[in-house]
Amino acid sequence: MMVTQKRLQNKQVKGEKKKEVHFISLFITLAAGVIIWLIGAPAGLDEKAWHLFAIFVATIIGLIIKPLPMGGIAILSITAVVLTGTLELQQALSGFQNTTIWLIVIAFFISRGFIKTGLGNRIAYMFVKRFGKLGLLRMIKLDGFQFRKNPRCFSPSHQSGIRII
Repeated sequence: MMVTQKRLQNKQVKGEKKKEVHFISLFITLAAGVIIWLIGAPAGLDEKAWHLFAIFVATIIGLIIKPLPMGGIAILSITAVVLTGTLELQQALSGFQNTTIWLIVIAFFISRGFIKTGLGNRIAYMFVKRFGKLGLLRMIKLDGFQFRKNPRCFSPSHQSGIRII
């Protein structure tokens, strides 16, 4: 009886549409940015630098409490920076010219694909199926050899450290 109820609850949860925008978290994020924006820049700091800091803090808070997915927060932040006149469009988008950033983004995309499709698990299972038994036997033999070689100093790294000394 309990198993059937859990299955029904799981199906209901899976069938429900996932809420993409959490309005309370979004309000908290925006409120933090607006409060910092309205406090005013400290003496000796440019007003635009302070506004950029306010948008940056709101972005970090948004990334932590996740009112939107990460991409949504980033797009809203870049839009806010441009619309408020804090940075020009070319300045706001200049970070996307860096090839290292694109390499990191593509690595995230590929890793997300491996996670969602389960390809990483399938490849790992394939390696275990192909080499698992043979590799395990080799390790057992190697450990036995290491133990016979020096029973007081079982670890190979320990043995190499002793050889250096």
